[in-house]
Amino acid sequence: MSEKYDGWCVKSYWEETPSLISCSFGVRRIDVIKYWEADIPGLWRKQRRMGMVKCVKVRLVEVE
Repeated sequence: MSEKYDGWCVKSYWEETPSLISCSFGVRRIDVIKYWEADIPGLWRKQRRMGMVKCVKVRLVEVE
């Protein structure tokens, strides 16, 4: 992973405002996809094709 980003996360488009699903964070993209498909195989591919989810790079920043 480059120095600019800390990992990957799923961005959901199920609601009006897109949001990140923080529990899906992973260092590698494949880890995020495997987490997503742990319960229902093929779910990631189906949701991605429908445009409901997207895997995006994220940077973690501490906020006070």
